[in-house]
Amino acid sequence: MKTLTELADYYKTDKGTLFHNYTAIYEPLLGLTRNDCLRLLEIGIDKGYSLKMWYDYFPNAHIFGYDIRVRRMVKRFNNPRFTTFLGDQSSRGDLCKLISMSGGGFDIIIDDGSHISAHIEISLGFLFAYLKSGGRYIIEDLGCSMASGTQGTLRSLVKTGVLYSSNMLPNELNYLRDSVKTYNFLDLQERMFLLEHKRQ
Repeated sequence: MKTLTELADYYKTDKGTLFHNYTAIYEPLLGLTRNDCLRLLEIGIDKGYSLKMWYDYFPNAHIFGYDIRVRRMVKRFNNPRFTTFLGDQSSRGDLCKLISMSGGGFDIIIDDGSHISAHIEISLGFLFAYLKSGGRYIIEDLGCSMASGTQGTLRSLVKTGVLYSSNMLPNELNYLRDSVKTYNFLDLQERMFLLEHKRQ
């Protein structure tokens, strides 16, 4: 059975040793759930390489992909355990359609989308409520210049314990403040951030 890094490199995703090396962080974080019947949503599909990595790594999971553009080559891979949706992560209307069509109830949500701070925060504010109890929300590539606002917001959260975002609605902020169990950067460079939903 291949490791997550081996799968990332096999599919040539930027999550493996070819670029970011995020899989060195993901494997110890998610490895114990590898054979669970999970529902994983990744925002940001591009050519579908990382979706195929997750599909192989989690053999019993349903993998969902979401992007403002879904390439034909990725759509052709759709099957009962792999589903893609078209939509804008900065549009609550589109995100509502995603939840309506997918059913929500995700165990893992990964934001590897536009990397624009407003988009990241809108998605987090809207989608966190659709994580299962104990679910994990992970934001990637916070080192990008476009994401620096969110990186600063999350850095402030770690330091003060208070989350504030002008891009989130009051009810979204209140839900996050009441429902987040743990939160922290996953690497010293502050490129990845984890928020975990309280177990209920």
